[in-house]
This record gives sequence, C-alpha cells and structure tokens, in this order.
Amino acid sequence: MNTVLTAAIALMVTGIAACSADSNAAVDLAGPLHACELLPGSEVERITGERVTKTLVGLESEQGKYAMSQCSYSLANFGQLTLQLTRSGKPIGVSRQADADRERARDDGTGFGVAMADAIESGADLPGLGSLAYQYRNDDAMHLVAYWDKHYSAWLWMNSDAAGEARVTQIEQDVARAVIQRLQAKQ
Repeated sequence: MNTVLTAAIALMVTGIAACSADSNAAVDLAGPLHACELLPGSEVERITGERVTKTLVGLESEQGKYAMSQCSYSLANFGQLTLQLTRSGKPIGVSRQADADRERARDDGTGFGVAMADAIESGADLPGLGSLAYQYRNDDAMHLVAYWDKHYSAWLWMNSDAAGEARVTQIEQDVARAVIQRLQAKQ
C-alpha cells in the first residue's frame, strides 16, 4: 500500500513540475472580478463626459481561476454602456477569426450567430490596445473586444445611431484602456 501511495505522489509531483515548466500552464489567479467596482460610475462619467444615472451589476461568476463580471452603466444622454470582463487561469486563445468561428458555431438557426460572426470578421483591428483588440458594428450597437496578459478579456458594447458612432467608438476605446490600466495596477 505504501508503494502505491508513493507512486501516486511521485506522479502528482511529476505532473505539477511538468505543468510549471509549460508556458501555457494555468497561473494562480484568485479572487472575484467585479466590473462595477473596478470601473465605478464616477470613472465612466469622467471618460464619457456624461452623467451615469444607474449602474447595474449583471453576471457575476467565479469558479476557481475563472471569473466573469458584467456591469452596465446608464448614461443620461447617451444610452447604455455594458462592460463584461473575463479572467481565465489558462491562457486565452487570442484570435478574431476564432471569435467569429465561435459565434458562427453558436448560431441556433436564427442567423444571429452568423450575423455576429460576419460583423466580427468585417470589424477593425485596434493596434496598441492589449494583445489583440478589435471593434465592430452589429445592428444598432458598437462592440469592442480586447485581450491582454494572456488571461484577460473585455467585451464592451453600446447602442449607437450613425451620428453617434464616432463618439461611441472613442468611448469604448477609452473605457478599455482604463480597465486594462486598473487591472495591471492590481497585479
């Protein structure tokens, strides 16, 4: 029995050592990820120049090294901005095409997933904003997706009419920069 236990421990130690040597191994990221706390309404007001009339916590999930948090900000004169943050202990694959393929695979026959995939594919890359960042328009909303530090992603979306698209584009980029800076400061 001691031989079996010793062999099991040796296998575990070998597995742990192998994972530590692997650059794609999971890292120890712990704790909740609260988007509304990370980027309070006062910061959104500073960035947008608009009064935040309501802040709403959306999805909040933490399962070990994985965490997701969503926060929506109602702006007095400019609709709603939603921020969804994700953290993964394992490195996140970073590819706009992979994101489009994932949306296409999720299509449930309504065509929504296909429309999202097409919009992602025709979006614009945003150099200098994390490891990969891009922006795209789908129906009446502008979306921004940013990845950084191999373990984080942010997805922002905001309704926009054609006249407000340039402003929404800038707001989303400024919010993404602020989020990345705040997360980097916490590390």
